[in-house]
Amino acid sequence: MKNGDRITGQVKKLEHGQLFVETPYVGTPIPVDWLQVERVENGAGYQLEWPDGKRLAGTIEKIATDENPNRDFRIEDTGMETRLRASDVVAIESQKSNLWKQMKASVDFGFSYASGSAETAVNLDAATTYRSTKFQIETSLNSSFSGRTDSGSTNRQDLSTTSAVFLSRHAFAWNLMEFLTSNQQSLDRARPRVAAMVDILFASITPSSPGSEASCRSRKYIIPIPA
Repeated sequence: MKNGDRITGQVKKLEHGQLFVETPYVGTPIPVDWLQVERVENGAGYQLEWPDGKRLAGTIEKIATDENPNRDFRIEDTGMETRLRASDVVAIESQKSNLWKQMKASVDFGFSYASGSAETAVNLDAATTYRSTKFQIETSLNSSFSGRTDSGSTNRQDLSTTSAVFLSRHAFAWNLMEFLTSNQQSLDRARPRVAAMVDILFASITPSSPGSEASCRSRKYIIPIPA
């Protein structure tokens, strides 16, 4: 740190100007001000994002700002080195060595049985996400079943896959594929959808006395693209 403090641990992510470091003596990652970080030495792989939306992956290192003010951050991948200002890095996240380790997944399973009405209910929710420097794929599954001995059973399965290609920091094109089936409502359909999403930041200045006030707001627009 610029004040002389040293933190030993693993860099987890950088977001909203906060660098999160996981240490062996604290249960959760601790946030530190990114602009107050003097050096980072880490041999693990990461993805980083620039203000214009460009994304790179590789091992990272930050040196003291006064040694090279405009090139105090380095990322290297397969022998290719890129240097930039640390203050231009807006996001950092972990980059694993292969596709399977890079995927994030979650599973939620529930089961209930009511002896009074002899009703059984089963629910399964599963989701997985893969994110690279150029695209992101998300898949989710929801499956539910309920039944009673005196009134039959109902079931519903919903599988959806979303893929997005990054165009810039605030814009990407995405594709949605959804497959739904249910015996309760006689549903059985597949629904594809292609669109581009643009996240636009609006800024306005309102004159006042003795100075002026500036305000910003963000709006997301979904633009359908004919299949």
